[in-house]
Order: sequence, then C-alpha cells, then structure tokens
Amino acid sequence: MTIFWMLCCLVLVSNDYIKETGHHVRYRVTPLFKNEELVARGVRMEAQSVEDNRISFDIYIFNAQPGYSIDYLTGSAQKD
Repeated sequence: MTIFWMLCCLVLVSNDYIKETGHHVRYRVTPLFKNEELVARGVRMEAQSVEDNRISFDIYIFNAQPGYSIDYLTGSAQKD
C-alpha cells in the first residue's frame, strides 16, 4: 500500500469519527529526511482526538513503492 492510500484510510476513519461525535482531531505529519536527501524516506503521522482518546496514533509510513527504485538523494525514480 502506498503512502497516499494509507493516509487516505486514516483520514477517512478520523472523518467518520468527527461526523459521528462532533469532536476534533489534531494531526501532525512530519517528513523525515536522511542527511541532504531531497526526498523524504517516509513520514511520521500523529493524530489525537481532542475531547477523548478514541483516536490516538503515532505511525511511520515508508516512502516506497513496490516495483520502483527511488533515489532519495536526487529525487529520481525508475521502474524496476
């Protein structure tokens, strides 16, 4: 599963929670780079529901796609 689809799933779950409860969810997404690389190796995604603890996660999502090679230093990618 790509980063995009994982993030979409998490946001959809949170949106259902917000619609059902009227509560709020705080998000923070931090890209993580290694040294001088131009492309992040992945992202750290954190979320916490404000009024209760029903939603609480802190996950790392790798920036990788099966069948492709990413040169994180230059930003180029190619199909394997």
